[in-house]
Amino acid sequence: MIGAASGRSFAVLIRDNEWLTLTALLASHFAVVVACLVFSAFPVVEDAAQLVYADAQSDYLIGLVFGVVLGLAILAWPIARQERLALFAIWQAKLLVCMIAMPIYESYFVEIDAFHYFLAATRELGVIDMLEIGDGTENVVRLTAIAQLVLPDSYHATRILFACLGLVAVYFLYVAAKAAMKRDDLRVLFAIALFPSVLFWSSILGKDPLVLLGVGFVALGAASLTKGRTFAAACLLAIGLTIIAYMRIWLCLILVAPIGYVAMAHFGTLPRRFIAAVIIAVAAVSFYEAMSDRFDIASREDAVERYDAFSRGWSHLGGSSQLLDVDLTNPLEFLGFIPLAAFTALFRPLPLEIDSGFGLLSGLENALLLAAFAFALARARWRDLREPLVIAGVVYVAVWLVIYGPISYQNLGTAVRFKLQILPLFLLLCMYFGARKRER
Repeated sequence: MIGAASGRSFAVLIRDNEWLTLTALLASHFAVVVACLVFSAFPVVEDAAQLVYADAQSDYLIGLVFGVVLGLAILAWPIARQERLALFAIWQAKLLVCMIAMPIYESYFVEIDAFHYFLAATRELGVIDMLEIGDGTENVVRLTAIAQLVLPDSYHATRILFACLGLVAVYFLYVAAKAAMKRDDLRVLFAIALFPSVLFWSSILGKDPLVLLGVGFVALGAASLTKGRTFAAACLLAIGLTIIAYMRIWLCLILVAPIGYVAMAHFGTLPRRFIAAVIIAVAAVSFYEAMSDRFDIASREDAVERYDAFSRGWSHLGGSSQLLDVDLTNPLEFLGFIPLAAFTALFRPLPLEIDSGFGLLSGLENALLLAAFAFALARARWRDLREPLVIAGVVYVAVWLVIYGPISYQNLGTAVRFKLQILPLFLLLCMYFGARKRER
């Protein structure tokens, strides 16, 4: 980060030239629409159409119109004017991703989850089952079916809706980051929202934007807790954990540790800490029991064996998979494998490690991420850990890496997508620790 003063001057520049900025953004919004209309005439839009929608042009145009309407609606969101303009600009990038980058991606990978969700949701119309905790795939199908009751019958429009939820998730994480930084800095919002993997994977039709939205609610709840807004924090945490429980129940268990730390740091008296500890313990047990019921886990040993089998299952999917020669049920082997697994989850594939265009782009992005981490590590000081939200963020990333590292190691393609659960927060931590010390 360049500096707190320059961050404020960036916001002031937008504020003092608000109408000029708005005019420029409206012009760029129009340019994005024109670019999408031109792209709609390319054959790539038709390539995957036969699998999902009958009339490719109509489906595409409906999605584009819906994206334009949602973008203009951002200008009426009840947030600061400068943030509205920033989100409007970011939305234009997401619209380009949804309407241009995604069709190209889908033309190469025709058997993707998004197509399954949309087609299955179309078949469920009229008979939509209740959501079930831990059943992420079917829950996305059911939510997509509900969305189709309101939206026009358009795959692109449904994806645009999920992309908007991804934008809200990133904004929530930025608001939480402001509480840790003790200041506004729109450059931080742009940095996390426009980071390629965040921009892309938070815009798909699938579980990933919804999981990120849940993480955003949890982060916002933790930030509210540090400000003494206990009731608001409880509501936000409950919403976030509920969303995550319906998508990836095990992630709730990972989040218990950072939430617990923030709660212990916030409640100063022993009785309050005791009550908070009891609530957190009950929540952890409830999440574990729900996960056990969902996956038929009978004991701790059974849980370890299921985890080992589950992680190895990813080694047989796709061309970027690799076999694991570590016994994850052996505690010593598991602990010794964590550093390599964590590195893989965060920074692989490296450049040229996957022989494809998408693999090359992912490798270049990971090289940038590794450089940012090295820079932050070189500048970090122990006193930087005085902020409870920062410690909670570090704990969340660390626990996530321990759990997801072995899975990511065995399938680098999956690693790129799963990383969205921590990537915005990891970027925020890199910017926080890499900032000049006089900015704090």
